[in-house]
Amino acid sequence: MRHHVAALALVLAPTFALSAGTARAVTDEEVGGAVERGVGWLRGRQDQDGAFRDRWAGQNYKTGETALALLTLLKCGARPDDPAIDRGFNWLLAQPLQRVYEVSVAVMALEARYTPDDKASIASQDPLATQIRQRFQKIAPARDRDWLARAVEFLIAQQDRSGQWKYPGFGDPDVSNAQFAILALKAARRMSVRVPKEVFLLTANYLLEHQEAGGAEVPSFEVPAADQPIQGLHDRRARERERQAQRERERRQSSGSRTREGESPSEGTRTRTPMRARGWGYRPGHGPRGSMTAAGVAILVIAKDELEETPGYAERLGPRVDQALRDGAAWLAQRFRADAHPGAEPDWLFYYLYTLERAGTLLALDRFGGRDWYQEGAQVILGKQHGDGKFVAGTSGETDGELAGSCLALLFLKRSTVPVIKRVRTGGDAYEGGGGGGGGPTVSRRDDGLFDVTLSYQAGPGRRVALAGSFNGWNKDAALCEDPDGDGVYVVRLTLGAGRHTYKFVVDDQSWLSDPKNPRGEPDGHGGQNSVLELN
Repeated sequence: MRHHVAALALVLAPTFALSAGTARAVTDEEVGGAVERGVGWLRGRQDQDGAFRDRWAGQNYKTGETALALLTLLKCGARPDDPAIDRGFNWLLAQPLQRVYEVSVAVMALEARYTPDDKASIASQDPLATQIRQRFQKIAPARDRDWLARAVEFLIAQQDRSGQWKYPGFGDPDVSNAQFAILALKAARRMSVRVPKEVFLLTANYLLEHQEAGGAEVPSFEVPAADQPIQGLHDRRARERERQAQRERERRQSSGSRTREGESPSEGTRTRTPMRARGWGYRPGHGPRGSMTAAGVAILVIAKDELEETPGYAERLGPRVDQALRDGAAWLAQRFRADAHPGAEPDWLFYYLYTLERAGTLLALDRFGGRDWYQEGAQVILGKQHGDGKFVAGTSGETDGELAGSCLALLFLKRSTVPVIKRVRTGGDAYEGGGGGGGGPTVSRRDDGLFDVTLSYQAGPGRRVALAGSFNGWNKDAALCEDPDGDGVYVVRLTLGAGRHTYKFVVDDQSWLSDPKNPRGEPDGHGGQNSVLELN
């Protein structure tokens, strides 16, 4: 079992401890240089026939390693028509469908080949899933379409009645196999292949039943994918919720029940949902570990995205899924490490970090309980790169080969997971879903040449929301937002000069979030995005 896991997805562990606050900020230049060197090394591992082979522990996992290498090269910027990519897919898609891991990663690699580059994606006002679907439908040859249909049939057939997946022919079902299968089926859905909703429902129910029953309470923090509907706040149901919220605000105002300055919170101001650290293990009866908890979270976010519009979901399954997501995030926050794999400390560091990236991206979280997962993880990974470009942990725990480890490290550095929090279109504006409540930036020019700017962010009642940006030295205490109606929509008003300004909202002193109502952004140098205002 360990050999199969290693071949496709699992990696190493380091030998030192990284405590909160010690991570030096890695720069875009450092990450870019490391990725360039890693890609150069990876390209040199391709055989003449187009396959990639690590020869790990004498085992032959050539199909899985080739799929993983192609996925990595594409995520790191290789063009879809690159000769190395062409040779790799010509070999890969001719192989028999045998193992869940390798078929799943091959599906993900195929999707990456039809995913527009960042520049083209940002320029489009369509959701990324729409862009992928349109490109696949427009330019995919019959070979790719036929192979994808067979791969999806294979993965669905391998799901057992509990909702899980295993290595065909041996072993018991496990969360790791399930993670890759669900990621692949979601990728196939973005390429317009039909996948029955029951597939996602079965897996969601399994994870809800096998999450730890109890855990220590963790200070609450925002978990956007749990606190908000995945489908965005401007679909039909979201508009109805907004109308209901407006009616509730009007009711409270008419009854005088708003919380005023100096008063204790009224019953109209709800407290944040408690969070308890509850993780997942590899299989039932196994202790929780970081990689499997991150995998469980990822599966549930995808399941929520697929199921939340189905009848009865919001009443029956939705609250359980949202609480499981919060508690999984709480486990990752409580046990957070970037230098070792929590719950399996000697083993599989890069696989853990790869799954941590996935959980952070799908949950739309920059931090787990105040810990900047990307910055700390990137610092560790950069320290594991060798002079020739490969990444090796070099520890005594369970390890896989240089190729798989290097691929997983590169996938983390490139933040490779396709998010499910969607860019939605409203009028002429496009922005990433999340947040919500209130409009986008409101700007008016004054007679003295300055600008009055109003920004808003919805985080739910009873939170602390501030605005940090280039205009106040990125001080999270300099511009506190107000929620005068107690409805969870926080507003801040500023006077700014002409020019280019960047900013983020800071929720509960922990989560640094870009403005979901502002379509303009730029990389923040830490793997995320700053929102941008151009005043002139």
